[in-house]
Amino acid sequence: MAVFGCSACFGTSPCVACLAGCGACTAGNACTSCKDKSDNRVAFVTGTAVTCVCKPGFYEGASGCTACLAGCAACTVADACTSCKDTVNRVLFAKANTCLCSLGFYEEETGCSACLAGCAACTDATTCTSCKNTVNRVAWALTAEDCVCNDGYV
Repeated sequence: MAVFGCSACFGTSPCVACLAGCGACTAGNACTSCKDKSDNRVAFVTGTAVTCVCKPGFYEGASGCTACLAGCAACTVADACTSCKDTVNRVLFAKANTCLCSLGFYEEETGCSACLAGCAACTDATTCTSCKNTVNRVAWALTAEDCVCNDGYV
């Protein structure tokens, strides 16, 4: 029998709290439902047992499910991504546990956008930081061009 908020309530015995995130549980402390969905938890069913876990993009923090950094699909703590939300032009940089735009792309609110055609790397839509072809070329912060030839070259 599931008892809301208790793992065991028999007669005058004190109630024992369910596991964190459970809204109701059995005497064996197996979740039968999760707390309010606004807690960012979902039910994970294995056989007949229900476990309440944080939704993707959240981790178990001291005060419940806490959001991962923007761009992370999963994390172990706030600043330690284990996978990226959008893998299009985005990679997991394991050394820093963060999701970054791939080379040739820069970060925007909507995701990773392509650098100008001749840029190997850039910081925004108009600022090339390195060129694809570096022989006699230089990167400039331009609005109409990307990598231009050095003086004396065409």
